[in-house]
Amino acid sequence: MKPTKKRPNHALQRTAPCVTAPASAAAFPPTMQVPRRTPLSLSLGSLGVPRILTTPPTPPTQRTQRTQPDMKTTNTLISPAPPIPNRKCLFFALVLTSLPLGFTLPQVQASPIVVPNFSFESPDVADGLFSLVIPDWSYMGSGAFQAGVYDHNDAGFPGATGGNLPAPALGAQSAFLHTGGLGGVSMTTTSALTSILPETTYTLTVAIGVRLDFPAGPANGGGSLNLFANGVNVSGSELNFNVNTLPRGAFADYTISFTTGTSDFIIGQSLTPFIGIFFDGSSGINVDNVRLDATSVPEPTTVTLLLSASLLAMNRRKRPMK
Repeated sequence: MKPTKKRPNHALQRTAPCVTAPASAAAFPPTMQVPRRTPLSLSLGSLGVPRILTTPPTPPTQRTQRTQPDMKTTNTLISPAPPIPNRKCLFFALVLTSLPLGFTLPQVQASPIVVPNFSFESPDVADGLFSLVIPDWSYMGSGAFQAGVYDHNDAGFPGATGGNLPAPALGAQSAFLHTGGLGGVSMTTTSALTSILPETTYTLTVAIGVRLDFPAGPANGGGSLNLFANGVNVSGSELNFNVNTLPRGAFADYTISFTTGTSDFIIGQSLTPFIGIFFDGSSGINVDNVRLDATSVPEPTTVTLLLSASLLAMNRRKRPMK
């Protein structure tokens, strides 16, 4: 009896799931892999453009290790690579070279404030004479004192007869403050010179000297240079000096300054200069060429911001790779 051949049950094949053995990797070379289609996002689906990856994405936990090919060693002498310049040096070199090409740092200039009768040429008096009136200025004192305008001669300042006083004085005349004993005398402008603004530096410069034909002052004789806001000394804007240290037969500049903030209480108040001497004995000083300047505090410029941002970027540490 012949053995009967078993025929496949096609009905069973149509209803039972297909079970296949896992294929080896060699059976499907990479070029034959079917590309995977990723699900469409809302934005891509609305455009109707599907995004297809031709190769399966690498899981984030896996890392591809690169191996260097075998290299044959030879006796060739390889010179070391030149050192790489510091990044900060390169950046500053770039900034310096770019300045002539159009980048210029802003230059802040002081704006002079008009000081009336600043060199005391009014009233005009003859050589060797004086006036007890100082136009646009007022003075007050205690004890025996004098103040006014003097047209000097060579006895007080060499070359002053028929000429001008030595620099930094200006013109032929100066104001004078004298005391004859215990007391003092001071002078200020009769009107305010300006209203104090925020974020501004105010600088007062005065040429002060002592006549050669005037006696030396007492050991405790002193003077002061101030800036007043509404008649009150501005903190930090005072200069005290000893009269015996002032130049004799000459003048020298003495300077004080202060800077306002954005909301200082003195903003809007009236600014006036104050010059005084206080003695316990007979002495005096000569004052000339009074100058007051205002300089706005500069805001950060584009160049400064660029420098700061670049330095911060260079100093940041690199984030470690995940």
